[in-house]
Amino acid sequence: MSSSYTNIEGTSTADLLLGSGSLDSVVALAGDDTIQSVGGTDIVDAGAGADSLAIDSSTSAGASFSGGTGDDTLSVSKAVAGGAFKGNDGNDTLIFSKAFANGSAKGAKGIDSLNFAGTLNSATVYGGASNDTLNFAAEVNNSVIYGGGLGDTSTDGADTMIFGLTLGNTTVSGNGGADSLVFTDNVANSKLGAGQGSDTLSVTSGKTLTNVTVQGGTGADTLLLKTVRGSTIYGGSASNTSTDGADSLELGTSGIAYSNNYLQANAGNDTITITTGATTDVLKSTILAGAGEDTLSIAGTGTLSKALIQGAKGNDTFSIAKTTISNASIYGGSSSITQTGQDSLDMSAATALSIVEVKGSLGNDTVLLGANGITSATSVTVQSGAGKDSLDIHTGATTTGLIKGGGGNDTISVDAGTTTANTKFSVFGGAGTDSIVLTNINGGTVYGGTSATDTTTDNDFIDFAGTASSAAIYGTSGVDSLAFAGNVVSASVYGAAGNDSIFLTAAATAKNTTFELGEGDANIFDNHITSQANFVSNTVIGGASNDTISFTGASTSQITFGAGNDFVTSMGAFASSTLTGGQGNDSIVISTTSTSDSIKLGAGLDSLVITGAVIGDTINAGSGNDSIGFGALVSSSSIIGGSGNDSLTFATAQGSSAGAGTTYYFGTDGGADTIYMGNMFTTGEATGANPLTVAYSDGFGASAASITFVAADTAASITVGSSQLYVVGLTAGAVGGGTAGITAKNFGTAAPVLLTTVSNSTITSFG
Repeated sequence: MSSSYTNIEGTSTADLLLGSGSLDSVVALAGDDTIQSVGGTDIVDAGAGADSLAIDSSTSAGASFSGGTGDDTLSVSKAVAGGAFKGNDGNDTLIFSKAFANGSAKGAKGIDSLNFAGTLNSATVYGGASNDTLNFAAEVNNSVIYGGGLGDTSTDGADTMIFGLTLGNTTVSGNGGADSLVFTDNVANSKLGAGQGSDTLSVTSGKTLTNVTVQGGTGADTLLLKTVRGSTIYGGSASNTSTDGADSLELGTSGIAYSNNYLQANAGNDTITITTGATTDVLKSTILAGAGEDTLSIAGTGTLSKALIQGAKGNDTFSIAKTTISNASIYGGSSSITQTGQDSLDMSAATALSIVEVKGSLGNDTVLLGANGITSATSVTVQSGAGKDSLDIHTGATTTGLIKGGGGNDTISVDAGTTTANTKFSVFGGAGTDSIVLTNINGGTVYGGTSATDTTTDNDFIDFAGTASSAAIYGTSGVDSLAFAGNVVSASVYGAAGNDSIFLTAAATAKNTTFELGEGDANIFDNHITSQANFVSNTVIGGASNDTISFTGASTSQITFGAGNDFVTSMGAFASSTLTGGQGNDSIVISTTSTSDSIKLGAGLDSLVITGAVIGDTINAGSGNDSIGFGALVSSSSIIGGSGNDSLTFATAQGSSAGAGTTYYFGTDGGADTIYMGNMFTTGEATGANPLTVAYSDGFGASAASITFVAADTAASITVGSSQLYVVGLTAGAVGGGTAGITAKNFGTAAPVLLTTVSNSTITSFG
């Protein structure tokens, strides 16, 4: 020892050693010693035994005070301006009554207690091994504090660290063990680490962490952080995301915004609770739940804005109560939807959405987004991965958006409420047998599969619970079922390949809509519609297979058959409609009136039956051997025979003025047609009052003289060139109860059938 120090040495017994007031070097040796009146830059080694060391003058750099191997007490009553204080072995107590600066204090081995009554500045404090208590009653700044030792992360005990006032620019670590770190005042610009073990780190309610990094470390940690601003929080550590325990993180204070933070719970089944209170926001923050089955709850109304929330692997549960969500990305797994897990993402409290992206994982996910009565949703994307997912979305006045199911059998519900403003909205069922329910969709596109040209054979169900307006709707190549319970206006419906069914229920009205049935055996059922205008100005295009189209309500639409054997029935009034047959053997049954309709049969063996009155129709038999039957009066109509051997049947008398003005056009295309007059003509027709006009083409010649007439008891046969017309149901000599027979002389003047000639172009103009 330098000669400038006074050497003071004890014995092996209990000594009382007093400092000289100058530079002392004290070695107490064994025994329960009491050492007093030291300080400055003294060097003290208390030695073995339960020693009491009283430092009653200020210390400075170069001072060293060591308790030795017993249960020692070091009491410093003056300010510390430097020096090293160490309890060493044993359960030591270190008490600092004044400010502590530019020095170090260490409990070392044993259950130590370190108490700082004054401020701590530019200091280093170690609790050491075992279960230590570190108590800081005043402000702490620019310091380093460990519950164990520097780098000691596994063998430390369960430490308790209490900070009574503010803490700034300081590093705090609990090290190993189940530590308790309590902060009762604000913390700024610092690093807080709970260390290994199941630790608890808490901040008193009403106090704030600002620009602070918090690491829970390994173990099942509890972090109670309250108000957090501009900070970074890890349930584990920044470098270890896979071996952490089940952490519980509670952040936020009612009425105070949670903003500019980064939170990562790391691995483990973590619970994250963020509370901001009513009408308070979560802003500009990133929340990563990490691997494991995590639970995230963000309570309180207000806004979630400019935020990223991500769950990673595991079955995660997110509950977000914010009523406004904007510029936010919320992922159950990751943005690429490659993580496994069955996630539940609940944002059902939201009443306003803007630029929101929500994605699930590869498991059976549940997504709830938007509340009943939502006011607006702009640029919203919801996408699930593989698995049987459930997406329940309320969109409100959406202007743009994407909702996309994944590869499993998904259930998707999209409800726009009562709004009519949602446009440019796309819904994809994705691969799998999906169920899609949509309420009040105005604009946008709905796909049962992955695209408009999806060739998968999934069997999708698409149900429109409200209005479908200005929307494009696509099925897949499977057996799809589309149901409409509300109005369908200015929409386009594509069945695609597969045997599809399209249902319009009693409450539905379809108007200005195109239904394209696709390549399978399709069915359109417009069931129990009572409205007088429930299928108005629509276009139906049949597919290549056998289509069935059935109406029970009124129809004023355009229907074009495909190549299959198609079947159309109408139990409601049929008016101002166009029906065009296809290549197959088509059947049309209209069970009520047909008014101002245009019906053109196709190339097959077609059948047309109209049981009600026919007024102002144009009916073209087409090129096949067709059968046309009328069950009531036919008036002011045009019937054109085709190139096949057609039959035309009138099941009732045509004897009133309502039956006037019907013409059968007989062309040069070579068919052998038959007209069945199922009942006798009345006297009025016998005198030529309301005859059926048979107009033959002038291509056969311009006068009746070129016609060969053959009389019979039950039929009249008119042969014109290679074409032949039979009129069945007339009795020669007793027409209309009179005596005038059907002869070449009176056929066109008094008989119930008026024969006339028209230009061939008149007939061909009908198509």
